[in-house]
Amino acid sequence: MTPILKVQQGYLRGKLCEDFYGGTYLSFQGIPYAKPPIGNLRFKAPEPPEPFDGVRDCTKEGSRPISKHVITKTVSGSEDCLFLNVYTPELTEPKAVMFYVYGGAFIMGAGDKDLYGPDFLISQNVVVVTINYRLGLFGFLTLKDPTLEVPGNAGIKDVVQALGWVQKNIAHFGGDPNNVTIFSESVGAVCAHYLMLSPQGKGLFHKVIMQSGCALGTRGTGQWSTPLIKKALDLEEVNDRDIFNILNEMSAERIFQLQETIPDTYFPDVPRPFGIVQEAYQTKQMITSEDPLGVLQSGDYNSVPLMLGYAAREGYLVDLHYKQHKASANFERQIPFPLKVQEGSQLSDYVANELKDFYFGNDLEQQRSDDFFVFVGDNLFVRPIYKSAKLHSLTSSTPVYLYRMSLDADLNFFKAAFNCKRKGTSHADELGYLFTHMLTPTIRPHSIEAKGVEMFVKLWTNFAKYGDPNSPEDPIERPRWKPVQNGEMHFADLGENFTTGINPEGYRMSFWDRLEEKIASGVL
Repeated sequence: MTPILKVQQGYLRGKLCEDFYGGTYLSFQGIPYAKPPIGNLRFKAPEPPEPFDGVRDCTKEGSRPISKHVITKTVSGSEDCLFLNVYTPELTEPKAVMFYVYGGAFIMGAGDKDLYGPDFLISQNVVVVTINYRLGLFGFLTLKDPTLEVPGNAGIKDVVQALGWVQKNIAHFGGDPNNVTIFSESVGAVCAHYLMLSPQGKGLFHKVIMQSGCALGTRGTGQWSTPLIKKALDLEEVNDRDIFNILNEMSAERIFQLQETIPDTYFPDVPRPFGIVQEAYQTKQMITSEDPLGVLQSGDYNSVPLMLGYAAREGYLVDLHYKQHKASANFERQIPFPLKVQEGSQLSDYVANELKDFYFGNDLEQQRSDDFFVFVGDNLFVRPIYKSAKLHSLTSSTPVYLYRMSLDADLNFFKAAFNCKRKGTSHADELGYLFTHMLTPTIRPHSIEAKGVEMFVKLWTNFAKYGDPNSPEDPIERPRWKPVQNGEMHFADLGENFTTGINPEGYRMSFWDRLEEKIASGVL
């Protein structure tokens, strides 16, 4: 039977699908959650969707954002990309909703099934929502001229718009609008963290899972666009309005080509060209105008249960972009810009030498590759995530659960997508245990991979249902996963076996604590 249901915009026709375990679920894809961001809405904050006549065919996905595919690297997509997908076991009893925000450095990604199939998660009687949001210049053009109404963060405002759509409509799909969990990876986790810290997120979600990303890191932070575009186009004197007019005269394809010429970097000393910014002027949909660290320290944010963590070797990600000797030749470039250390200063030289000596000693020429990946992983991911977990535990009224992924098996996503042969668990590897995708292999019953799927799916859906990854409904006996409490760093290690402990990477994180204290005090 073809499922048809009514939402605020009109009627939707979906289809029946089969999950990984042989159960059935209903699929509704390509649902518009905003007006197409084209014409006068290009680069602007999203607007509510228009109603439609008749029954809309929602048996296939909508257009993806213009970008390179994460795996195939083919370029496709459309400016008209603000669609979401809803997958539900059935339409009656209210169920926990899991709302996914993808990573991809804010330049790649889409909510399509070829990367984020729900066939594992849906088996646990939850509603799964995946979305598209604008990327690159389309989603993160940042202009300071208030008359242009392009202050930045349009891609994150897309996510807010989609969450608002869920609040209004998810009950029609058997979802509980009062039990929505954002789960998210990499810059998607940065987005989720900013929505915790922003008034825009209030009431739109009730729990957050942040996988390998947070607002205190450098990977999700962007910058003012005009100087970047001026340089890329080799222009002389131009202002924000000139840039806005030039871009609006371009086709979408030409804008993407221009975007590809703007250099990106994995060095943490500068913001990225496309990312979340502190908006220069007030608008109705402003995400933030404040430093996220200050907001987090204040405790004045959306306090909801939080689960966050990282992979044991996050740093493998950068192997795609630069080689070891290039990355470590100038350690001043490895000082994260949020530490506010002035380039070329005596302090900068001191901090660079401290980083070099701690991670590599005096023998840079003979440094083991693992030293490098540990260092970069700590710098870009582990340290800011660890710090976020600690600060949330001190300022939040709700529990904070910290994890480390160490499972290294055939479903590790990064290993499959980028043919990584290194031993250990990389950035994005957990995705292969939460979602089916175009490279998911055959999974043998009772294998490490099958047990890994069961573990990740249970922990994630338990948290979505109850705000606690421990659940009496879970038949598998595991040690109790304690939350981080008052800065005491309890954590769970998600490996071939589930184990718990305290102070993961304690020696390395203590080094960063001491270094930051010295920087803040000015006493070297």
